[in-house]
Amino acid sequence: MTQQKPFSWSFSAMSLFNQCALRYALQHVDRVPYNRVENQYAERGIQVHSFAEDYVNGKTEVLAADLQKFKPMFNAARREFKKGLACVEQEWGFDRNWEPIDFKQGWVRMLADLVVFKRDKTRTVIVDYKTGKRWGNELKHGEQGMLYVASAAVRSPETKHFDFELWYLDLNDLVGYSYTRDDAMDFKRDFSDRAARMEARVLDKDFPPTPSVKNCKYCPFARTEHCNVAEFAVSANQASDINATDLSVEQLLGLK
Repeated sequence: MTQQKPFSWSFSAMSLFNQCALRYALQHVDRVPYNRVENQYAERGIQVHSFAEDYVNGKTEVLAADLQKFKPMFNAARREFKKGLACVEQEWGFDRNWEPIDFKQGWVRMLADLVVFKRDKTRTVIVDYKTGKRWGNELKHGEQGMLYVASAAVRSPETKHFDFELWYLDLNDLVGYSYTRDDAMDFKRDFSDRAARMEARVLDKDFPPTPSVKNCKYCPFARTEHCNVAEFAVSANQASDINATDLSVEQLLGLK
């Protein structure tokens, strides 16, 4: 496997790498073409984000039905946007030293759905919209927030306090976290260390598969010539009947 571009990462790329390094390599390093099965949930998520952006920035006067559960919050964000104290769908890119840089050239990149600044610049609120379920994603979503907070702290050196909010739009559920600048700097160091370890493995072409029913079920490379762990690419009906402890090492690796 050969690296086609200079190393860069995002939270989603790092999460995929930790989930299965082989799948990460096939998608992001070798860029192997694969059939992208249309995901109605992902498509809806994109659409809902667009609805939110257009309402907050004033492009539309009508709040979409999907956003009605959060109507007071969106109205407040809209007012702050008019005052110049909020921004939407921000593309943030940083170089290896965490200096802001063009998004496309970034060593690390992320998209911020909504950012609200207090007028006295003492506090910044970063909001991430979520569609779908919360259960089972708490840890991942919380870690994503830590990356946003670290990035906001770099972009706003005068800010001392940061709030990260997850708006679960389908559930009428808002989860919030509050952090200090010291917290944000700790997060920045932690993500730098994690990215360094990830880059070292990418440069060493260390891409072992991580077979599991969950990982392989939706992987576009399962049951292809690119991956030999096809035993785990099972149907939903079969998945509940399989106990990994009952399989041999050879079966786990797709060699039998």
